[in-house]
Amino acid sequence: NREEGTHPIRSHVLNVGQRHPLGVAAHGIAMLAALPDAEMNAVIEANLEVYSEHYPKLTQSWLRELIAETREKGWAVNPGIFHVGSWAIGVVVRGLGGEVKGALSIGAIESRLGPDRQLELSALLKTEARRLEAHFATLGDHIRPMADNDRALPPAGPGRRGAARRA
Repeated sequence: NREEGTHPIRSHVLNVGQRHPLGVAAHGIAMLAALPDAEMNAVIEANLEVYSEHYPKLTQSWLRELIAETREKGWAVNPGIFHVGSWAIGVVVRGLGGEVKGALSIGAIESRLGPDRQLELSALLKTEARRLEAHFATLGDHIRPMADNDRALPPAGPGRRGAARRA
C-alpha cells in the first residue's frame, strides 16, 4: 500500500506492486539484514547478476556495508540506490518465531531524509512493525513467506510501469 505525505515534492520511484531483488530498496536491505548470515549471503550471491545488470551502482561490498549499518542501527537506509536523490528507510517485520515476514518503508527525496528525520521516522516505522507483529500473534502463524517459485521479476524498464509480467 502507498500512503502519501503532504510535501509538494514526492518520490514515486518505486511503485506498489513493482518488484526488485532484496537489497535494492530500504525494505529489502532491512530484510537481508534480519536474515541469518548464510541466508543473506545466498540471496546476495543469487542476485549478483541482476544487481550488476539492472543496478550497476549497487556493488556487493556497498550492499554488505548497508546491511552492517542496518544491523547496527536496527533500520535500513537506501541512499539513492535505485534513483539518485530518492532515499528511503525501512524496518523488518517478523513472524511469531522471529522469522522475516516482510518490511515497512518510507521513501522521500534526499533533502527530506536527513539524520534527525531518519531517527524520527525509523521510530515510527518500528512502532508500526511491532503492531503488525502483535497482530500476527493473534492470528497464529498462518502468515507464510512467498513460495520458492514466486521470485522477483526484472525491474520495469524506462517508460514501463510496474514489473514485467510472466508469460
